[in-house]
Amino acid sequence: MSTLGEGWEQESRNTDQDVNKYLITKYNLIANIPNNFKQIGPFRFQDIYRDVVFEFNGKQKTTERLALEEHFN
Repeated sequence: MSTLGEGWEQESRNTDQDVNKYLITKYNLIANIPNNFKQIGPFRFQDIYRDVVFEFNGKQKTTERLALEEHFN
């Protein structure tokens, strides 16, 4: 969500669609952030990183997440 992190996830999703660049999603780096975490700005990390399996969601996986995991198995 910063200019540094954009290249890791957001820019790659918008250009070449290389799943190896989705580092935050691929490794679930923010999965343990609580649902009531105070967020900065007008965005919600749950909306931006929709394929991360957040612990507060009961570890429910999206179709996109299942495809990503299949790609790396």
